[in-house]
This record gives sequence, C-alpha cells and structure tokens, in this order.
Amino acid sequence: LAFDAAGGLWALDGGARLFRVDPATGASLLWLNFVATAGFPTGLAIHPATGVFYVTSTGAALHTLNPTTGQVTRVGGN
Repeated sequence: LAFDAAGGLWALDGGARLFRVDPATGASLLWLNFVATAGFPTGLAIHPATGVFYVTSTGAALHTLNPTTGQVTRVGGN
C-alpha cells in the first residue's frame, strides 16, 4: 500500500494487479496487471516529493511506473 501526493491509496493484490483505492469510499479501480508488464510485484512505494512510483518484482528487479500511462520501466536489479 502507498499513498500518492493527492491522497490516493494504491495497492497491489495477490494477483499482481495494481489498484487505485478511493480512501473516502473504499471504491477501487483496476489500474494495471503488473505480471503482463514486468513480472510478479513484491513491493510498492511512491516518492513523496516527485510522485515517482517504484515497484520491486521477483528476481530482485526495480521498476518505475507511470500511473497515467501504465508504462513500467526497469531501472535496476537482476
């Protein structure tokens, strides 16, 4: 789970899908099927100043994620 600068809550589920959750209503919207893009995600963080999404995945890989476009870019790891 991670909050963006606008207060949006983001969550990864056990099916490797990324959701945006409205904290006020609890309603969720499927944003991205991560496995189809870059493997199985293991962690999520959002940089508080830049808004950059960081996702770790199996194989010790690190990715950035553009939540607007869904573009995932591997930036490090094995």
